[in-house]
Amino acid sequence: MRETHLVRMAQNGDETAAVTLVERHYRRIYAYLRRLSPDAATAEDLTQETFLKAWVALPSYRHSCRFSTWLYSIAYHAFVDRHRRDARTERRDEPWWEALAADGDDPYSTAARNGEGLALYEAVHRLDDDKRQTIVLHYYEGLSLRETARVLGVAPSTVKYRLSQGLALLRSGMADEPRVCSTEMHEEEEST
Repeated sequence: MRETHLVRMAQNGDETAAVTLVERHYRRIYAYLRRLSPDAATAEDLTQETFLKAWVALPSYRHSCRFSTWLYSIAYHAFVDRHRRDARTERRDEPWWEALAADGDDPYSTAARNGEGLALYEAVHRLDDDKRQTIVLHYYEGLSLRETARVLGVAPSTVKYRLSQGLALLRSGMADEPRVCSTEMHEEEEST
């Protein structure tokens, strides 16, 4: 069933449609939040909070963007709110990175298969929040430039700038390992 139809049914109180939407999006939203969170429990809490906020706000969803983009926006704001409340930054260790869920083949999965994934994940984590969020949404989650901009509440040109700056920092920080996704990431950036 088409997602637009499911959303409209859920907006009209159809619980089966709502459950189907959760089933379709839960894993990706959790994976996104897990990449950002210090532990699995926090990611689970944030995922639950995201879907709770989504269902409360569902009547106001106007179909001006993809439903998944709208969910990522809610998840992003839930994370930022939690991060501000906690006001702590934790270093993620190797087991944390190894526990990350990933969907599909993307530059990061390719790098991981080549034994370079951990270094890349750690390098992305060391970026400032703006660049890290932008890279995670665009490359990990596969959102377009426009969708990433909508989630972050910035202009598409800001997304392009953050991607360019973030990728430049990643390339310069990992210059000793020339195969680390820089070519693949650059090609994907140009095709977007």
